[in-house]
Amino acid sequence: MKTVVQKILQKTYKRIIYMEDGEIKAMGSHHELMKDCPEYNNLYTLQASSFNG
Repeated sequence: MKTVVQKILQKTYKRIIYMEDGEIKAMGSHHELMKDCPEYNNLYTLQASSFNG
């Protein structure tokens, strides 16, 4: 299974939907979510650190 980081690095998405417990918590571009959604930012940062070694 690919991580969020691996999927985002492979393609530029116009809109990403961040869901938690089956509910939409936020949506926007990667840059918007990194700025405005701390949960997405934390998930991305955590996965990027393990992906990058």
